[in-house]
Amino acid sequence: MKGLIGLIIVMILALTYLATLISLHIASTTYSIKTTSKSDRILKAADQIEAIKIGIRFLLNYSFLQGLYETARHGIFVENYEDIFGVPAEFEEYPILRLYSATYLEDVLKVISKIRKTTNDVIKKYLKELKNKYEIKMEIGEFILKEDGNKHEIEASLDIEYQTDYFLIKDFVKERIDVTKHMATFLNLFSYVKNKFVDNDILSSAISNALGMIPENCSSISVEICEDEYYSLDFEKASNILFNYCPDIIEYLNTSISNKLFSSLQTNFLDFSFFITNISLNYTYSAEKKEEKEDLNRECREGSKKVLVEIKYNYSAEVTALFNITSRDVYPLYEKKEKVTQLRPLTFSFSVISRS
Repeated sequence: MKGLIGLIIVMILALTYLATLISLHIASTTYSIKTTSKSDRILKAADQIEAIKIGIRFLLNYSFLQGLYETARHGIFVENYEDIFGVPAEFEEYPILRLYSATYLEDVLKVISKIRKTTNDVIKKYLKELKNKYEIKMEIGEFILKEDGNKHEIEASLDIEYQTDYFLIKDFVKERIDVTKHMATFLNLFSYVKNKFVDNDILSSAISNALGMIPENCSSISVEICEDEYYSLDFEKASNILFNYCPDIIEYLNTSISNKLFSSLQTNFLDFSFFITNISLNYTYSAEKKEEKEDLNRECREGSKKVLVEIKYNYSAEVTALFNITSRDVYPLYEKKEKVTQLRPLTFSFSVISRS
């Protein structure tokens, strides 16, 4: 019995020792797995931070181009545009740049300030998306748009932080890139628009040119009518005579104005398109009885003579046109309405209402 009890005790001790060894091995394996998992996470976080640091140049370049694009679309108009027209410029596809003699192009220095702000907003939005995706905290420092003569650079710093319950990684990166070419493209477009539509009014000039080329047979129309019709001639009747003799006068003006605009806009460093959306033709008239006609091919009431009347028209016109002035270079740009990024030019879109 004693021998059996002793054997049982030895077996219990042996099993206890074996169980202890197994427990130690399992604990060691678990610790190793946990350590490896933590190491992998640290390495992964470090890799993500390095990727962000490498990509900061691309982020700045893309954000600046996007800032130029959005400023070109809606940021070139005066700050009080909404007060004037009752709607913000960004809500209109073709905001009004010129209305008769009044112009609404913003000062170039204020436009550059808008580029700086818009670019900074794009950077912050992009960093927010990165943070949501990678759980990395990123704060943009001071964003600077520098000008040195004809040279333009952008500079920005970025504080990066990745924190978990058991480790913290902090880093800092400062980057500067040359954006001279991009800025020159924008400023050339801006100067072109200012020259053609603010300092000058090429639409008004085109209207004047077209009015001056109206055919003589539409400026002076001779009609054979009864004398009583001559005395009762009014604006409505004069209009009916005009469009009876010159039914295509509006189409003629459209073609003539378009041809003049096309020649005025032509240049070798940008592209353009335009659409005339409205032509309002205005005119006054005067009528003069020239002579009596015995062979008038119509009957007049008794006592009313048959006469030849010359009606002269003096024209003016008001025209609304939409313009797109675009760069020839294209860039990867995001369009909010389409919700897609694709190669696009920088585009100044606006409307002009002029008269002559």
